[in-house]
Amino acid sequence: MGETSSVGLVVGTLVLVFAAINVIRLYRPEHRRAQVLKNLDHLN
Repeated sequence: MGETSSVGLVVGTLVLVFAAINVIRLYRPEHRRAQVLKNLDHLN
Protein backbone atom coordinates (compact mmCIF):
# COMPACT_ATOMS: atom_id res chain seq x y z
CA MET A 1 0.00 0.00 0.00
CA GLY A 2 2.80 2.41 0.88
CA GLU A 3 4.45 1.97 -2.52
CA THR A 4 1.31 2.70 -4.53
CA SER A 5 0.60 5.92 -2.65
CA SER A 6 4.16 7.19 -3.22
CA VAL A 7 3.90 6.34 -6.93
CA GLY A 8 0.61 8.26 -7.06
CA LEU A 9 2.26 11.21 -5.35
CA VAL A 10 5.11 11.25 -7.87
CA VAL A 11 2.71 10.97 -10.83
CA GLY A 12 0.49 13.73 -9.39
CA THR A 13 3.50 15.99 -8.89
CA LEU A 14 4.70 15.39 -12.45
CA VAL A 15 1.24 16.21 -13.81
CA LEU A 16 1.12 19.45 -11.81
CA VAL A 17 4.61 20.48 -12.99
CA PHE A 18 3.71 19.67 -16.60
CA ALA A 19 0.49 21.68 -16.35
CA ALA A 20 2.35 24.64 -14.80
CA ILE A 21 4.94 24.60 -17.61
CA ASN A 22 2.18 24.57 -20.24
CA VAL A 23 0.35 27.47 -18.56
CA ILE A 24 3.56 29.53 -18.43
CA ARG A 25 4.32 28.69 -22.07
CA LEU A 26 0.83 29.79 -23.13
CA TYR A 27 0.81 32.93 -20.94
CA ARG A 28 4.22 34.31 -21.89
CA PRO A 29 3.58 35.10 -25.60
CA GLU A 30 0.27 36.77 -24.71
CA HIS A 31 2.03 38.93 -22.13
CA ARG A 32 4.78 39.86 -24.58
CA ARG A 33 2.24 40.75 -27.28
CA ALA A 34 0.30 42.96 -24.86
CA GLN A 35 3.53 44.80 -24.01
CA VAL A 36 4.38 45.28 -27.70
CA LEU A 37 0.90 46.65 -28.40
CA LYS A 38 1.25 49.02 -25.44
CA ASN A 39 4.58 50.25 -26.82
CA LEU A 40 3.04 50.81 -30.26
CA ASP A 41 0.30 52.86 -28.63
CA HIS A 42 2.96 55.14 -27.10
CA LEU A 43 4.48 55.78 -30.53
CA ASN A 44 1.22 57.10 -32.00
